[in-house]
Amino acid sequence: KLQPDTVAYNIFIHHFCKQGKLSSAFRVLKDMEKKGCHKTLETYNSLVLGLGIQNQIFEIHGLMDEMKEKGISPNICTYNTAIKYHCEGGKVEDATNLLYDMMQKNVTPNVYSFEYLIRAFCKVPDFGMAQEVFETAVSICGQKEGLCSLMFNELLAAGQLLKATELLEVVLDRGFELGTFLYKDLVE
Repeated sequence: KLQPDTVAYNIFIHHFCKQGKLSSAFRVLKDMEKKGCHKTLETYNSLVLGLGIQNQIFEIHGLMDEMKEKGISPNICTYNTAIKYHCEGGKVEDATNLLYDMMQKNVTPNVYSFEYLIRAFCKVPDFGMAQEVFETAVSICGQKEGLCSLMFNELLAAGQLLKATELLEVVLDRGFELGTFLYKDLVE
């Protein structure tokens, strides 16, 4: 008799989590574990996504603690998903702690890790922290056009014209394309 394996279960779990159908995902998970299949990194990543979509931020911590107990290390996907939903849920400080935890565990953040935080800090608004995160991002990811564009546009939207102008000067010196920069708003 053909039995589903962890990969097959993970496909269903991911599908349900992506659609925000957590109860269905957990039913599949229960069946998966009953059949002797164990949660993998992919299982946890899907569950973190599902919890985030349902704004069940607190439960994400429990899941990540469970991962540690089982010796499964979170990867960039786990961290970025957790950071994203913490930021969207207004838990910017917790999201920042996740970034630091990520770096301590030698999981190198990418542009997205920082973009979520920069947006969240600008929304609060805490431009000092947004700037600090931006500078850390530049030191790790380099002077990425997307990062500079995001920071510039956020500063501009918040009326931080002096800081936006300073950043635009740096960007122009580096020869970046200005397609995604809302610099016309600065001129007006």
